[in-house]
Amino acid sequence: MMKNNKDIWYGFLHVRTTKKPDELLGDVKGAYVNVIGMAHTRNEFITLIKKYLYSLGLKVVSITDVSTLDSLFESGETLSEDLNDSANTLKKYGHIRFGTFHTY
Repeated sequence: MMKNNKDIWYGFLHVRTTKKPDELLGDVKGAYVNVIGMAHTRNEFITLIKKYLYSLGLKVVSITDVSTLDSLFESGETLSEDLNDSANTLKKYGHIRFGTFHTY
């Protein structure tokens, strides 16, 4: 049975561009980025990320450190200021938010 309220989830992504130049990232191979989003479960969060990135022309290479924000904070970790601010808007608008893309 699925719970009514969604949690805010966090993950660390490695993404690759599927075409060059990429509209979002330009002429690079890929990037690393932190992401947060609303979902009921870990699997729902991962599926949501993959679909959204695919629509942006990006392919997920790996997703690590997936946890709820509550679990992240309980372990002593923190979010960047931009993602922390975005966490507040997620509750209102319910979408995915990315941190800074670190390209290579």
